[in-house]
Amino acid sequence: NYTIQAVTNPTTDEDLGNVTITDAATSTVILNNTSTINSLVGTLGTATGTAGSYASYLTLATVPMTAGSTYNFSLSSLQGATAYGNAMAIYIDFNRDGDYADAGENVYVAAATTSGAHTETGSFTIPATANNGLTRMRVIVNEGLVSSPTMALSYGEREEYMINISSANNGGGGNIPTLTYSW
Repeated sequence: NYTIQAVTNPTTDEDLGNVTITDAATSTVILNNTSTINSLVGTLGTATGTAGSYASYLTLATVPMTAGSTYNFSLSSLQGATAYGNAMAIYIDFNRDGDYADAGENVYVAAATTSGAHTETGSFTIPATANNGLTRMRVIVNEGLVSSPTMALSYGEREEYMINISSANNGGGGNIPTLTYSW
């Protein structure tokens, strides 16, 4: 379901260098992963995937987030020999339907490119109605703008992380998803 297209030129130009997420209310860092260009090795451990194209950190850490809470982020891009305009984005599959295509799942998408290695910062809020439980977060860097979570990339990288959304208490925030059973 979570479509991953290979990057056409995976070891040329842009890669993600650092992904940091901090709880805005407490200033607690809940995710900090740094990797070098064209490497699957990050501070969280060795990801699965294709160096310079796709790095899955899904099994190496679970990032705790709370429905209704705000988080600050810092994303850093790395650059090959020549500086090109690139942009970054963050997508979270809030409803856990196997894609990042639903309204509000693009929690950050840069509006412009910046030439060369750089850092983008901002914040996003987990919807109070987000389902409790494990889901995925995808971070993208692209030479050019990011137009969708599954767009074809010629130069860039995707990284995925596991997050665990919970509510502050069972009565407020986060929904428990409806389950269907058949015997």
